[in-house]
Amino acid sequence: MTAKIRQKGKAKQADKQTKKIDLNRPPKAQHLDCMHRLNFLYQAAHLYTSQQRTPIASPYTPSIAGIGRMFGHQMKHVAKKLVVRLDPHVKRTICKKCHGALVPGISSTVRLDDTSAKKVDITCLYCENVRTLGINTNYTLFNDKNEWVGDTLEVAL
Repeated sequence: MTAKIRQKGKAKQADKQTKKIDLNRPPKAQHLDCMHRLNFLYQAAHLYTSQQRTPIASPYTPSIAGIGRMFGHQMKHVAKKLVVRLDPHVKRTICKKCHGALVPGISSTVRLDDTSAKKVDITCLYCENVRTLGINTNYTLFNDKNEWVGDTLEVAL
């Protein structure tokens, strides 16, 4: 009886030794279904924020941009709950105050700072929040560098 157990144990050890990990293959993304949900919420936020009010609608009809802000808020909430990093390019297109998508010309204005030509002011038209981003032609974001590898949200625009 003990000989059979030993043989089974040796077979298991041999199986463990023969398994090799392919290092050339990229690792599988965790929370793949949640990444799909975040992608959907981001695209829906941009779609609903960029929709203009129809001319037939009365001025008392609420715009659907509020739904876009709700989707942006849900996206940030889901990412925070799952401890998933959002891509910095995605973060720059969402307002920090009202969570609306910052679409230039529709929901935000983009202007160069008067005092210095090295800054861009992005103003949300819904909450009047101003976001200032620096301009440096030599600077690249940490996730745009080739040596950085991480689990961020890649969104198709």
